[in-house]
Amino acid sequence: MADCEGIYKMRERIEPLALAESIPNLTAADLAGLEKIQDGIEEAGNIDVFLSLDRALHLATYSGCPIAQLTAAVQRYWNTTQHYRRAFVDIIDDEGRNLISSEHRLIINAVKFAEIADAERYLAAHIRRTRKTLATHPQILSTRPTTWYSRTAAGQGDGEAEEGEGFHRSAPAQWCLTAPVPASKQLWTRGTR
Repeated sequence: MADCEGIYKMRERIEPLALAESIPNLTAADLAGLEKIQDGIEEAGNIDVFLSLDRALHLATYSGCPIAQLTAAVQRYWNTTQHYRRAFVDIIDDEGRNLISSEHRLIINAVKFAEIADAERYLAAHIRRTRKTLATHPQILSTRPTTWYSRTAAGQGDGEAEEGEGFHRSAPAQWCLTAPVPASKQLWTRGTR
């Protein structure tokens, strides 16, 4: 639980900064895209679609951030907390989903009007509420199933590999398991975060 809570506390601090740095650089097309993504979230009929669009929305709000190290850290923490977000969506009801949509709409509205301080506050509260909800469900936090695979860790090659079935790149020489992969395809050194 401390691992999850710590990562979410870091997200509460760095994501509002990424958002603040991003807002002045977002275009009208970017803002329209945020609305479209949120519409999709509200219409999502299953968890996978919801999670994909939720990620797309948040990362789109940070897309104008010119600080590469900051955006890399944000993406790394998003990858690390994927399991917790999935578990969070599993435990919330319709009221919880409506609350998420309301929070997203507040963030989008603040971004649209370049109300940076409000956008930062709304985003921090959105992340904090997720952390606190997860803390009330310790059974979710009892395992750390995020698995990564790296050729470099095995001493093979330069750490480069092609993104493949069930994998996405989260950082140089680091791959996160995103779907079950047959044992015959698990050719990577395995570790847990």
